[in-house]
Amino acid sequence: VGRHDGLTPIEGVQGLDQALRSQADADGHPESWQLLITETGHFETEYSHQQVLSFLSGLQQS
Repeated sequence: VGRHDGLTPIEGVQGLDQALRSQADADGHPESWQLLITETGHFETEYSHQQVLSFLSGLQQS
């Protein structure tokens, strides 16, 4: 998520993050949720793309 994304307000993202983090913790799988906030607008960077792939790869190995 880009911190400067006018289409995805950061306040709403933070609320969703808290709810999803709480649910992942309650389910006993805190590793199943991660939020990455970059200093961008509404676009995916190579860095964020690689972070997503790494995160998903880690879940597959669990």
